[in-house]
Amino acid sequence: MTQRIEIPNTAEQAEHLVQRIAEYPSCGGAFSGGVDSAGVAAAAYRALGDRAVAWTGIGPAVPQSDRDDAVSVANAIGIRHEQ
Repeated sequence: MTQRIEIPNTAEQAEHLVQRIAEYPSCGGAFSGGVDSAGVAAAAYRALGDRAVAWTGIGPAVPQSDRDDAVSVANAIGIRHEQ
């Protein structure tokens, strides 16, 4: 017998994340500008507005081009971004 696996609705999951983040007074997170961190940053900004911040590290492990991309993505989201 084949077991059926139910796949959750992505929009519902995203809304659940926003609601969970909204339970906190503020939120900050590591931000590379990639898909995963951008999704979390967007949810945090949607939930908390100016009380959310995205941080990108500076150092030899993070090329300038990656930091530039992170700045662009953060600006597109609207979230405050610190390096």
